[in-house]
Amino acid sequence: MGWLFYRKPERQTPIEAIKERCGAEWIAKHFVKAGSANSAVHIVAQFHEPDSKVYVPDDDGMVRAILVFAIRQSRGEFGYKDMSESMGPGGWECSPSIIKAASKLRPKTDEDGPLTWAHNYRERSLAKAAAKSKKQKLQEGSRVKLASPLSFGGVMLDEFTVVRCPVGRKRRIRTVFRAVETGSLCAIQARHLADATIS
Repeated sequence: MGWLFYRKPERQTPIEAIKERCGAEWIAKHFVKAGSANSAVHIVAQFHEPDSKVYVPDDDGMVRAILVFAIRQSRGEFGYKDMSESMGPGGWECSPSIIKAASKLRPKTDEDGPLTWAHNYRERSLAKAAAKSKKQKLQEGSRVKLASPLSFGGVMLDEFTVVRCPVGRKRRIRTVFRAVETGSLCAIQARHLADATIS
């Protein structure tokens, strides 16, 4: 399915909006848990699929799948695109708590398809959460050595010192990185810190 846009009530959260679009009857029958992260709403939903080739069913044949609703909000318009984890959506990874609430996946195989895509999605989600946690735990003054250098203004840099300073119009305190070589302040996404050495 493509993107669907509409005007939602101003104070309605993205999770409330998606649940409303699913409908009260569907929510009562299928809803398990919801969360939002990475420009998406994630819903764990239960279905009776005793012969599922993706999920390990419970004794009663029920499985709990992760549904991914990518969201966009602009000028009063709210848009969403619905997918499932077995479609392998990229860029809309979920939190570990959503994965914990879902059914276990069947063992990964070499075949390309929904089972492999679901495994890959969960692996990306957990890796992104771990990298984000690693960034949040950085202390001011820590030294960071990236596994691979990144380009900043055409200069390849891989060693930084962690700095906490106000950033943006709202002047919120953020973690930024001062390049050891040039002294410039740089923004580094959490995913680049996954294999970095911290000292």
